[in-house]
Amino acid sequence: MKNLKVKISTLSLTLSTLPFIGIANAQEAVKPYITDIRGIYDLVARLAKWFQAFFFIIAAIFIIMAAFSYLTSAGNEDKVRTAKTQLIYAVVATVVALLAFAIVTILKNFVGPGTTVPLYY
Repeated sequence: MKNLKVKISTLSLTLSTLPFIGIANAQEAVKPYITDIRGIYDLVARLAKWFQAFFFIIAAIFIIMAAFSYLTSAGNEDKVRTAKTQLIYAVVATVVALLAFAIVTILKNFVGPGTTVPLYY
């Protein structure tokens, strides 16, 4: 049983790092220093993109953990209630994060049609 847990943990850790590898390969070369406001904006945009990817990976892990907890509750009402609460919290957190990024994009499109600085790369 312990060997199975180790294998599952290793597999989940490996699969959770794949999006980071893809994002890292898709990035342009980072400038070694910031020379203007655009450089600061680029840095913040890159950090936001990394944060977004990291958050959704963590959210997916929490949803899987809540589902596993629900499936292994064996009809115990307390465990089922806890698993449902965990799942609801994970889904609500994901929706809030999606709305946060969507609202920023919508406001940027409304406010500045003449701006040329992209929000995300």
